[in-house]
Amino acid sequence: MNHLISWIIFNQVLILIITNILLVIVTLAYVLLTRSMVKFAERQVKVVSNPILGIRITKMHISKVDASRGRTLTVQIELVNIGNGPAIDIQIDGEIILSNSDVNGEKVIPSYTEPRRLPFLMVGEKSEDSFETNVYFRNKAILYLFDDFREEARLNQHRININPEMEAYKASKLIVIVYYSNNLGQQFKSSLEIYVNLGMEMNVDKDAKSVTVKPKEIPTDDQEIELDNHPYIRPEFRSVLIKEKEIEQELVKRNSNRKLFA
Repeated sequence: MNHLISWIIFNQVLILIITNILLVIVTLAYVLLTRSMVKFAERQVKVVSNPILGIRITKMHISKVDASRGRTLTVQIELVNIGNGPAIDIQIDGEIILSNSDVNGEKVIPSYTEPRRLPFLMVGEKSEDSFETNVYFRNKAILYLFDDFREEARLNQHRININPEMEAYKASKLIVIVYYSNNLGQQFKSSLEIYVNLGMEMNVDKDAKSVTVKPKEIPTDDQEIELDNHPYIRPEFRSVLIKEKEIEQELVKRNSNRKLFA
């Protein structure tokens, strides 16, 4: 025992240093653990209110040319909140992306009107099909879309004649974009991308007992038509966090071009 006491007295400085080091290590571990718990708690709070707005396109209708020589493409939208928190201050917008042509170098055509708005959608709630949620494109946008359809048909016919094994030229793309926030002020963006075309029609020749399937023709001014989803390209849906500044930049760009395609 005397030997142990003598050893402790002789090495008390070393023991004090080791003790202090251990205290520092324990304190540092406690700080790191506490910080980790705080961050986890913050993430949990954010996850508690995480709205996700799903998007479904129910109809894409192009009208006849009206008395004012105008024509409208109406994209009917259905939204449903599949998240776990309310979606607030909802803005619904849209774009057409020309795949095979452009307008003075520009391939993106924004919708005719500024974003449609809904005040909120609760968890599990679905928007009603109405004027408030539709996306609209007008006159020039439709003419440029028809031009893109024609160019796609021309390119694919040339491809078939030259090399049928080449990858087919893609159809025009329609994107529906929805901005919204949660009750914590976080901003979200949902988008649905689909490829569209005029659809197909069947011609039955009873005498020859044959059926011919071909793309529908571009409608004349006195005809109306519904666009189809491209049957071989799957829609792409995304839902992401986004900064308010990014939303403002995207809207400013679209707003500056809307009247150019009216």
